[in-house]
Amino acid sequence: LALAEPLPLRRARLEALYLRARDEVIDQLRRMRGKLEEAGETSYLSDPAQYRRLALLARRGRIVAKRGDFTKPGVVAGIAHALRDAGSRVGVLYLSNIEQYFMYGPDFRDNVATMPLDARSAVLRTLPARPAGFEYLVQTGDDAQAWIGRRSTRSVYKMRGPIRGVERPASTRVELLPPPR
Repeated sequence: LALAEPLPLRRARLEALYLRARDEVIDQLRRMRGKLEEAGETSYLSDPAQYRRLALLARRGRIVAKRGDFTKPGVVAGIAHALRDAGSRVGVLYLSNIEQYFMYGPDFRDNVATMPLDARSAVLRTLPARPAGFEYLVQTGDDAQAWIGRRSTRSVYKMRGPIRGVERPASTRVELLPPPR
């Protein structure tokens, strides 16, 4: 949706989009809440305090969704510059599983280097685990920048280290270490 649209037209388009997607989103959120409850975890879907906090952030305009390509110049660097200009840093950078689809190139390295990450920032990733499920990778922001800034680091798999032939149970948490000196 274009932000330059007149507000009534934009509102009507957003409402139509909401009505089209509402049932599917509700079903997905119910499934997610069920899985979290099965795992004994809480989230904004089951904890009123977490929901209130998230809702407050949304009402204050503190949640901004942006679509961008980490492998190209543009939106990621723009977000990084806006954060720096505001004197803010990235608290959590969730990369999901995007890194399994590309090798690190100069633009990706530049985008990550531009992000205001530090030792208090968390970089979170998911990678497929064997035989099924996912590994959840956790790393500090400064370690992520150090690893990705190395030309010898071509992918997230270098940071995680070799696990050939090793099976890990689903939902394994892996804390990534700093790069070797």
